[in-house]
Amino acid sequence: MSLCTGKQELKDSGCGIAKERRAIEKQRELEEARVKLGLPRVPSPPRRERKLRSRRQHAIELSTQENSQQPGQDADESQRRPRSPSLPSQPPSRAPSPPPPPPLQPSPTPAPAHAPPPPPPSSSSSSSLSSPSPSPSPPALSQPPSPPCRQSSSSSSSSSSSPSPPAEGAIVRIPKEILIEILANMGPAEQVNLARAGSQHFLTETFHLYVEDARIQLRWQRAPEGVAPRLILLGAIENGIPVGNIRQIVEAYMNVYAQGIDQIWGAIHSSHPPPLHVAIQNGRNDVVEMLLQLGANPDIRYWSYQDWPNGCIHEGVTHRECVGPNGPMARTCDDVVRWALRHAGNHVRYSEVHRGIENSLLALMRRGYSFDVFTGGLNPRISEDCSMALRANLANAVRTVLDDIVLRAGDDRQRRSLQQMPLTLLYAVCSYGQDGKEALIAWFFQHGVALRGPVNVVEAVVEQGKHRNAAFLLREQIRQDMFSHYDVGYISAIVIRDQHLDLTRAIVEALDHSAQMGRVLTSQRDGMRYTPGQVLSILLQNAVRWDAPETVKWLLEIGAVWAPDNEEFGPDPLVMAIRFGYRRVITMLMEDASLHIKDRYPDINCLVQGRTALDWAIHARRFGVLAYVLSRGPNRDVLPLEARVEACRWYRDVFGRPYNIPDYEWVVNRRNLASTAFLPDTRISDRRRSAMFRYILGTFRLS
Repeated sequence: MSLCTGKQELKDSGCGIAKERRAIEKQRELEEARVKLGLPRVPSPPRRERKLRSRRQHAIELSTQENSQQPGQDADESQRRPRSPSLPSQPPSRAPSPPPPPPLQPSPTPAPAHAPPPPPPSSSSSSSLSSPSPSPSPPALSQPPSPPCRQSSSSSSSSSSSPSPPAEGAIVRIPKEILIEILANMGPAEQVNLARAGSQHFLTETFHLYVEDARIQLRWQRAPEGVAPRLILLGAIENGIPVGNIRQIVEAYMNVYAQGIDQIWGAIHSSHPPPLHVAIQNGRNDVVEMLLQLGANPDIRYWSYQDWPNGCIHEGVTHRECVGPNGPMARTCDDVVRWALRHAGNHVRYSEVHRGIENSLLALMRRGYSFDVFTGGLNPRISEDCSMALRANLANAVRTVLDDIVLRAGDDRQRRSLQQMPLTLLYAVCSYGQDGKEALIAWFFQHGVALRGPVNVVEAVVEQGKHRNAAFLLREQIRQDMFSHYDVGYISAIVIRDQHLDLTRAIVEALDHSAQMGRVLTSQRDGMRYTPGQVLSILLQNAVRWDAPETVKWLLEIGAVWAPDNEEFGPDPLVMAIRFGYRRVITMLMEDASLHIKDRYPDINCLVQGRTALDWAIHARRFGVLAYVLSRGPNRDVLPLEARVEACRWYRDVFGRPYNIPDYEWVVNRRNLASTAFLPDTRISDRRRSAMFRYILGTFRLS
């Protein structure tokens, strides 16, 4: 090939390169326009990039051969030669092959007769044309290693002759689920390549995806506005990837940087929480065990911008380790233990995550990391960490800490505080968090912690609504004989429902135990003394007041009866049930009652705030209850004068027609008809109901 032919080919290849560049830029503009319009991206074919790369390499080879010619060569001779109509035939090596095509190799051009043969290429040019050198040793943490796809071949030639890095590929939006599937299918080699990509390449929402020669590589892309980048290691922990794959990523980090995972993470990912914190937050106790085995440090504290700006807010006192050398606050107290205590309260209802956080906390405690139960100083109190653990229902963790405190020496500050204020801690255990800490409550009785004191812990726990803990605590006190007298003052104000039947049974057991021991049942509120029968009557009254039919049934079965000797105990339970319209409770009191109530029906004519039970039933429009009482009541004085007047007034208000008071004997003898009239049955028309009332109430007008 002559020199003119080589120059012309170089010129043609240069034009082709510019044309290809313009085509690629145009393709990118079209892709950006499709993104703005909300259309899916269309990835450009990688064939253009390979063709552009091969043409650029061929142009560099031609320029190298031109520089190797003699300087006295006549350029006009090449210009006077006739221009060939087409390119000379290419050798078979230049023919395009099926994809993926190999890089185009330069064809050997024959040297002119007057020119000497070209010298061999220099070491620098040969190195620039050779394949990329293997990746160097891992750099320092301040400069993370560049991705393998961006490594350029080393060349000592000028920048004009060195090849530029390959063009970026098409942007592909990959959701997190697909990325996690790709991550699960990666082998150790791909994980190492992933770790070598550097900190800015670990994005999950948007990134460049290249699949070439069955190898997966990730290239960096700036995250768009509103899309928070997430590291692949943290995303794998959050999305439940098996611990084996997560271990491969962590080991890839450590193999590349040859340091611990905490030092690596603090250098290249300081704005993200450490992997140990993320694993605890998501309840991945298996990942926590793995990270601790690989040397993760639980003392590392993480400060996020969502926390208080001053940093240390633990116990309201600035810690010494949270203050810098010059005085200002550094980071928060949120090491992994406090991080677990804080996030356990956010996942109380999610059993899987909560169980994982508690197991992670127990794993840290086995390695010597714990929290204090009491604060220091002259007036110790329950620490904030212990309160957070109790409110987060970390009963096993608190029990582990208490076991460690009991084994300490007698002069230990935590041991002395536990012996001085056991009732305060017991109240916190029973009152904080959810109900049902039986195992932790039993710990105080198993270890012989003194629980004697003037405070009735059961009453305080009941006031907090923890009936299950109160029932278990009351039974443990009965079993251990831990109280000298039993204060029953809180029973009169207790809320008894069917779901609290266990507490009612525990109270009855305590009454039996007190009666057997010959103890007097007193109330510290009013100083009154009670008999067991009076306490049962109070329980029956409270159960009726809060509409607890199962509790009423159980109390009636054990012989509870309303027979108080003092009128200050309140109205009859049946009167209260009729007043509030509790039909199931009324049925139990009138039909399924014990022999005591069957022998003596309660007087439903007693006054409650100036009205009888029937007055209240008519006043509250509970005519179904009134009809049932009228049909089942044994007394003849079931409808007093006040009730009849109220019924007439209600009839006048409803139907707009006044009627007089009915005859007493006539209404009593026809109470079944009255029951039918009072029933709220929609099948009875207003006209028929009006006729029934007219027949019942008579024809006497009200005066």
